[in-house]
Amino acid sequence: MRLFLDSNIMTYIAFFEGYLCEGTRAELDLAIEHWHRTGRHHPDLRLLQEVESLRVLYLIDDQAHFDWLFSEMAINEVRRIRSEPRRSAHYHLLDRLIEHRRDVYLEEGRTISQKQRAELLSQLLPDIPERMKNDALQYCEAELVESDYFLTNDHKFIKRACKSRGNVQASRVSDLPFVGESRSLV
Repeated sequence: MRLFLDSNIMTYIAFFEGYLCEGTRAELDLAIEHWHRTGRHHPDLRLLQEVESLRVLYLIDDQAHFDWLFSEMAINEVRRIRSEPRRSAHYHLLDRLIEHRRDVYLEEGRTISQKQRAELLSQLLPDIPERMKNDALQYCEAELVESDYFLTNDHKFIKRACKSRGNVQASRVSDLPFVGESRSLV
C-alpha cells in the first residue's frame, strides 16, 4: 500500500517519532516537551488523536510495509519553516524519506514534473482556491505515482479531493479504515 504524506503529517512524524516507534508515555511526554520548546502551543486533543493514529499506522507498517512517499513540494514547505528548531526537527526524518522516495521513483522509472502535476490539477481540481494549490499539486503527484491514500489534516482539502475524479483517497490518518479498526486493539 502506498501512502503519500502532506507536510503536516511529516511534521507530526518528525516531532513524535520516538513515541510512534516506542509507544511509551515517557516518549510521548518528551515529544510534547520538544513540540512546546520550539514555540508551539501544547498539542490539542485532536492533534494527539492524529499522533495516536500514526502510532497505530506504525504498528501496522511493521507487518504491511507501506511505501511512505511525499512530494518535493512538501520538502520545500519544511525548508521554508522560519524557526530553526522547528525546521531542524525534520532533518533526521527527511534524510530517510528522501532516500526511500528516490529509491522508489528510480525503481519505477518515475520523474514527476511540475507540468504533469499542473495538467492533472486542471483536470481533477480546476476550481481549487489559491491557498489550497500546494496541497492540490501534492495530491496530483500522489495520483501520478498511484498512491492509495493522500494523508493530510486539512479537512477542507479532504472534502474537495473527495469530490474530484481522482483515484487517491484524501484522508486524515485517524480516518483510515484499517487504522480505526486497529486503534481499538492498541
